[in-house]
Amino acid sequence: APSVPEGSQFWLRLPIKIGRLPVAPAPKLAVAVDHSPLKILVAEDNRVNQMVIRETLVRLGHEVHLVASGKAALEALLSEPLGMVLMDLQMPEMDGLEATQQIRSSRLGEGPWIVALTANAFTEDKERCLRAGMNDYLSKPVRREELEAAIERARVRS
Repeated sequence: APSVPEGSQFWLRLPIKIGRLPVAPAPKLAVAVDHSPLKILVAEDNRVNQMVIRETLVRLGHEVHLVASGKAALEALLSEPLGMVLMDLQMPEMDGLEATQQIRSSRLGEGPWIVALTANAFTEDKERCLRAGMNDYLSKPVRREELEAAIERARVRS
């Protein structure tokens, strides 16, 4: 008996009209993104975390200012315009949530892009940060890729 291959064969005919398809124009970016170095304030009371975040940001080409409390963050922002703040939530004198609320109610208004830094990764913590006026949220330990993504989100803000 002749050998029959296993499996099935199917033939399909599709009627296709030959012609030109309309070419959609490439989408235009609504915002030109500036990739120059940012001045970033890091509000973090833990010295090791400060050093790690600072080193990462410097390697990415940014200028870094360090403070160890929410009160110091508010004072720094009132004295010098900075484009972005990495704000720890739990700090002495004034925590990150209160500092953010004071920044938003000050003459800075919407001012700097504020990113929460916290070891708590619960949805309710993130929602609390956003309600306080923070723009973004990163969980500790902060990974370089996540930090770079947060910086890009800050750059394209409207």
